[in-house]
Amino acid sequence: MNIGNLVGICILFLLIGYLIGSILFGLIISKIQGIDIRKLGSGNVGATNVTRNLGKISGGIVMILDFFKSWIATFLCLVIYKYLKSSIGSELDYSNAGVIVYLGGFSAVIGHCFPVSYFYALFKFKFNFEIAKKYSGGKGVSSAAGFAAAISPWFFFICFILFWTICLLSRYVSLASIITASFLPVWVLVPHLDYFYILDTAGADIIKNFPSFNNPFIVSQIFNYDNNAKFWYIVVIFILEFLVANLVVYRHKENIVRLIKNSENKIKLNIFKNKK
Repeated sequence: MNIGNLVGICILFLLIGYLIGSILFGLIISKIQGIDIRKLGSGNVGATNVTRNLGKISGGIVMILDFFKSWIATFLCLVIYKYLKSSIGSELDYSNAGVIVYLGGFSAVIGHCFPVSYFYALFKFKFNFEIAKKYSGGKGVSSAAGFAAAISPWFFFICFILFWTICLLSRYVSLASIITASFLPVWVLVPHLDYFYILDTAGADIIKNFPSFNNPFIVSQIFNYDNNAKFWYIVVIFILEFLVANLVVYRHKENIVRLIKNSENKIKLNIFKNKK
C-alpha cells in the first residue's frame, strides 16, 4: 500500500468536504432577501434561526441545502476515489481503504460549524473568540443528518423519526437535536441495521450508470454483518459519527444552559393551541 498517496487522498477529501461545508446557505438566503441573518435572533446562520426570522420557506430551503452539503461531499469524494484508488496500491489495498470517502461528509459538517470565515476572523481579530463567533456557521444538525444519509438511508430514517418525535412532544428543537445527535454513534453499532455502503456495490452502479442512476439503492448486509461487511468500516464510521455527535452537542452548549434554566424557546405548533 502506498501510504503517501493514501494520506494525500485523505487530505484532499477533508479539504473538499470542508470547503463545501463552509458555504453558509443561511447567510446567502438572507442576503438575497436583503437581510443579514447574523443580526437577527440568535445570530446563527442555521435553518432554525432562519425559520424563526425569515419564515418556513426560507428555513426549509436552508435546511435542505445544508443537508445535501455533507451528502454531496461524500458522493463527490466517491467519484474522485474511483479515479484515484489505483494509486493506493493493489485491488485489495484500495478496497480496504474505500471507507475514506466518508471523510468528505465528516469534514463538511466541520466546515458548516466552523467555516473559512470563522478562522479568517479568528486570525484577523487576533484570536478574539467572541468576535470570531459572529462569523461561525450553523450548529451542524442538518449537515449531520446528510452525513447519516450518506452512510445508510435506514440510519437516516431512524434519526429522522427520533428527531421529530422528540421535537413534537417537547416542542424544543434544540433538545431533539441534542438527543438525536447523541445517538448517532449508537446506531452504527447495532448489528442488524441494514447499511447502504455508498462506496460499495451501489456506489459502483451509480458511477457506472451516471446520469441515469439505474438501481442506485442496492443495499448490502441485510440481516447481519459478515466477512463482506468490513469491520473497519464500522469502526471508522463509529469514530466519525462520535466526533460529529460531540460537535453538534458542543454547538448547542448555550441551548443546554437555557434548557436547564427552562428559558429555551419552543416551536409554535397549531395542534398545541387551545381550541375555542
